[in-house]
Amino acid sequence: MRTLSGRRKNTFPFIILLVIHVVLLIYTVRKKKDKSLLVLLFSNIGFAYLFEAVVLNFLKGYTYLPKIVKNKVHDNILGAVFSQAIYVPIVATFISAFKLNWKWKLLFSAYFSIIERLFIKWKIFRTKWWKTSYTFVFTFFYFFLSDSWNKLLRGNYFLVRKITEYLSIYSIGSTGLFFLAIFKNFKLGRGRIHTWKEHYTMIPFYATSFALIQIGLNQLKSRRAKFLLLISINGIDYLLERLKLLNNNKSSKYLILHHLLGYFISKKVLKFVRTTMKSEERIKEQTSLPNK
Repeated sequence: MRTLSGRRKNTFPFIILLVIHVVLLIYTVRKKKDKSLLVLLFSNIGFAYLFEAVVLNFLKGYTYLPKIVKNKVHDNILGAVFSQAIYVPIVATFISAFKLNWKWKLLFSAYFSIIERLFIKWKIFRTKWWKTSYTFVFTFFYFFLSDSWNKLLRGNYFLVRKITEYLSIYSIGSTGLFFLAIFKNFKLGRGRIHTWKEHYTMIPFYATSFALIQIGLNQLKSRRAKFLLLISINGIDYLLERLKLLNNNKSSKYLILHHLLGYFISKKVLKFVRTTMKSEERIKEQTSLPNK
């Protein structure tokens, strides 16, 4: 049997986990037949992304080494996308969907801790100050957060809906900006030299700003107002270029396209979130009515 190359040895475990968790998601959606679970999944991804922005981007707690793309910084972030957009959020959604108790939460926390130890042993995940015990504790409480958020989503509370809208658009926008950075050299930074590490430190602020703008954009009724606000989004990019905080020479048209696509995607996502939460509220009201 041929031995796998170094690159394939690193990539293979990430792909295997990807397949396992996608199958788990398909099973959950088909079994429960509840579209509100997709809203919960968006929220769970958003929460995980915000956590990763702090621990990975700012505090440099660990490094992923899937060796899928050549640039080491991009490769690190891609590993984070696998973990925080697929593996952990899907398991959290599965647990909440089937209302699994604390014993299952402990089991899946141990599951991710074992995966982490194996990844460290296989040298495809490298820790700095981060410890596997932190992974166990944070995933355990993250599963409870998913449960609590799932209950709040069914109440259609205004603040919960707005946070959910933000988390959904933020997670989608951040992922889009990641692939834009890989393929079209979109880079944030300070001064003349923009490093990719600096870029990913600034991305959470950039993605948050545009998520809030997209939500505001979809609140407007007037087409003229929407057009002006959409123009202003690109004006912000121009201002960042002038301030030398954005290296966008090779990708201006792609960044504009990203914002346009972001507007139309966010419009669909926000409509889906709002209608789903309202329907869940109606179901809750009907089930709470006393039988005559």
